[in-house]
Amino acid sequence: MQGKNTGNIFLKMDVEGYERNVLEGARQTLSGNGISINCAICTYHKSGDAEEISAMLSENSFESQFTEGFLFFEKELRKAVVRSKKR
Repeated sequence: MQGKNTGNIFLKMDVEGYERNVLEGARQTLSGNGISINCAICTYHKSGDAEEISAMLSENSFESQFTEGFLFFEKELRKAVVRSKKR
């Protein structure tokens, strides 16, 4: 994001199971200091996404919380959306 105003970013993500890949590709931006980042990311497409995505965000100094309730997806109850804010 070189040359762009990155002072305040809102990231909304629902990419049909590729959320972890996108976060991995955005690692440099997410780890940046002095950037205000808020995000809402779907976590129900793949089993284990909720924990993995939450951990990836935590590693980059994000505070996260999940929306209340669960979504029934592929014969499992899964947490649907994580909302996070850079600390």
